[in-house]
Amino acid sequence: MRLSEEKDITPGGVVDSPVIGEVADGRALTRARLALPPDVISGQRQIVEVVAPAGYGKSTLIDAWIRALLAEGRRVHRLSLSESHRDPVRFLRDLLEIVDPSGMRESEEPVFSEESGLERLLATLHADCVRRAIVLDDVHLLESSPAIETLNWICTHQPDDVLLIFGAREYTGLALQKRLLAKQVTRYTARELAVSLDEARTFLDQLYGLKLDEETVIKLHKQTEGWIAALQMAALAMSRRDNPAEFVRNFGGSNREITDYLAEAVLANLSEDDVYFLFRISVLDRINASVCRALTGEKAAQLRLESIERQNLFLLPMDDRRDWFRFHPLFGEFLRARFRASDPDGWVDCLKRAESWSIQQDFRDDAINYVLRAGLQERAAQILSTTAEELVLRRGEHMTLLNWIEQLSARVLARYPQIQVSSAWSLNFHHRFAEAQATLDSLLAQIRESDGDNADELIRDVTSYRGVIEVVGHALADHADEALELGRKWVNENPDPPDFRSAAVGASMAYALKCHGRFDEALSMARDSKQRFINARSPYGKIWAEAVGLMTLMRQGRLQQAQVEAETALAMCIDKLGASSHGACVLSAMAAGIYYEQNKLKEARDALSQGLRFLAMFSSLDPVLTGYLTLARLVVAERGYDDAKEILVEGENLGMQRNAPRMVVCMQFARAILCLKQGDVGGAEDIARSPALAGSIYGDRYAKLVHDKSRQLQARIAVARGAADAAVEILQPLVRHARAQGQQLKLVSLLLQRAHAMYLMGNQNDALRNLREAIVIAAPEGMIRVFVDEGPGLHSLLLSLQKTGLGPTEEDQRVASHLQAILSACQRSVTEQQRVRPDRPVALLEPLTKRELQILRVVESGMSNKQLAQALFVSEGTVKWHLHNLYTKLSVRSRAGAVAKARQLTLIS
Repeated sequence: MRLSEEKDITPGGVVDSPVIGEVADGRALTRARLALPPDVISGQRQIVEVVAPAGYGKSTLIDAWIRALLAEGRRVHRLSLSESHRDPVRFLRDLLEIVDPSGMRESEEPVFSEESGLERLLATLHADCVRRAIVLDDVHLLESSPAIETLNWICTHQPDDVLLIFGAREYTGLALQKRLLAKQVTRYTARELAVSLDEARTFLDQLYGLKLDEETVIKLHKQTEGWIAALQMAALAMSRRDNPAEFVRNFGGSNREITDYLAEAVLANLSEDDVYFLFRISVLDRINASVCRALTGEKAAQLRLESIERQNLFLLPMDDRRDWFRFHPLFGEFLRARFRASDPDGWVDCLKRAESWSIQQDFRDDAINYVLRAGLQERAAQILSTTAEELVLRRGEHMTLLNWIEQLSARVLARYPQIQVSSAWSLNFHHRFAEAQATLDSLLAQIRESDGDNADELIRDVTSYRGVIEVVGHALADHADEALELGRKWVNENPDPPDFRSAAVGASMAYALKCHGRFDEALSMARDSKQRFINARSPYGKIWAEAVGLMTLMRQGRLQQAQVEAETALAMCIDKLGASSHGACVLSAMAAGIYYEQNKLKEARDALSQGLRFLAMFSSLDPVLTGYLTLARLVVAERGYDDAKEILVEGENLGMQRNAPRMVVCMQFARAILCLKQGDVGGAEDIARSPALAGSIYGDRYAKLVHDKSRQLQARIAVARGAADAAVEILQPLVRHARAQGQQLKLVSLLLQRAHAMYLMGNQNDALRNLREAIVIAAPEGMIRVFVDEGPGLHSLLLSLQKTGLGPTEEDQRVASHLQAILSACQRSVTEQQRVRPDRPVALLEPLTKRELQILRVVESGMSNKQLAQALFVSEGTVKWHLHNLYTKLSVRSRAGAVAKARQLTLIS
């Protein structure tokens, strides 16, 4: 059970006006001025924010809005936030449980991530035509946590038919200012919610029967400043006094003083038994009859709770069945402070009982919170040690774990190595590698100092974990040498390790071997790691090992096998982890690279649309690199050079942010190639002289990579400058190295460059021989785009090879068949680039998605790509990708063409 509820009832009835001060017999003060505005009901404004201190009636007001929304046909979902929701994973999981409870129950994802949660949430909201409202209470509790950024992302991607309503005590970190200025946000503050003098007069008279003179009403309104909670507590206190006016004359001071005074006045009218009951249940974040019996011994606990609610003692139901309750924040805070001050032992006793009950109900998170509140760190650590591994490896709630650990002393943590180890895993997931190592170093030092009976065993176990985390950290940081060296050392020092640890080290070493071009070893180790992950019952780890194997096959140019393995792994991943999981996005992005090279552009586009959205957040570099390069190449395929360059610049910036030199070098190299294809030789030369490609900033670690890319670029520039002989000389050692390494796709590319240079030198026979060798290598793997993307110069050479005629041998026939496939692809590429689109409306071959329609409407307004990116809270590269898809589906080449075509098809008015 979490602090959440879903309101989903059959629409109908009369739209309620907001009320305040509802009492047991149903009487309440109507406040029609606070009804939801028509433009919110109609959907013209999609966000409503209520920001006011506790006690101003936010929840009551939102309750009335919910009734109004239900009456006009909305499906309403409500989630009350707590500090635990600062972890974006927990926030998204709980939000999905109220928005799509059946989907969450049916899901078999063992690893729930922020990325998969966002993907599933948007898919759910876009999946049907149901008009929804999502209500989030206490948004201020998220403070400046990562969950605020997650909520910002939701705000900027919400569908048109989804209304968001936020309640908060203070202004949050939500980036709503631009939408507020654009009149897309409705905001209520304490000023709007405060009770007016007339409302206060009616409230006191009609609801509580207090016939006060005008001077007393004015004084009370002035003292409470329209604060509803204070006014209600005052009314409750005065209703049991003979002289209400004297009561009003005797109180004053700050809001804190007023509420404490009034709450004391309320308690003064209750029996000792009532106060005892209220104090003891006040320690609970949420209350039901069962836990009340555990804390108070009250047998008729449910009847007692309902009686307290009827007395208007600020006990609020959390669901329509009244199974769960909570105190009004102000009154609950007051009760807890008084209880703790008056009976410290009773306070701790109640928290212990609450923890014991929570453990029995398997509410371990609640149990940990209660014992931490009681100052029982030892007990909190005991519980946490039993759930830490699940919290990290299955639920992905790294922030939740780290927040709890911060409340435990080093002395307590030293007795629970499992917590420390899980903490190191969480830090590693956050790319806080040095802190992860320091955490385990500190743990080892503490164990050595303790000199316990099992100290030696613990030291061996923690040292083993430390080695695993260090190896994995280097692999995630793209440090192949260190990952390989430390991985070997770990294997030698751990002859019989548990399967999961061995698999994690093996997958990291396989990644490093792939980086070194030792492909057979990498594949063997990746497959061994995959089996060990299966033995350890870790489906996410299995996907990790499969992804490393897939990276290796792609580096070898073994596209056919890579395609089969990618599709098989992706089907399994979707089945076990879900279509929006980390693994599915990684595999989809890599599959896109395979499909593109095989000239399956639609399949590449579809796969990349799955993998691109959260690709930049992933730990592994290869999928990110493949995704950005494939996206740029897809855009170039339709002559979008400038757009493709911007995508590559975005990838380069991402590489700098992630401290990933390989990403920076590869993005710059690809951008220089685009400059050459546009005839901008000077631009390519400028990039070649950049510190990254000139080899002056990344040192020995990336020297081979920089040298390889720099030499390839120099060869292409030489051809563009008319120095084909220099290009051939540069290419010779590169060809030899690629052949020796078994990098078939790279070898084909180099052979094509050399063939083109030789052709320009007039050496046609050698040119055709190189071209033929490239086709012999490419044919079995279905490589096509590497030929097409070389451009018209190579196309002429391809035609020359076809005209020479090929022999009758089986190899000749394979060459002839693949040559024809390449020429057909070249012709289709030229036709696509030169084709004139018809002006008459035609039916779309593929319908636009809701997101594409949304972008199309914004494009119509004339926003630039940068403005569009800011409005949608995405990168410019992502905007260009969506525009690229729009142009493809509409068969147009520009924004103006897209808008005109959309109007012809009545997609926009």
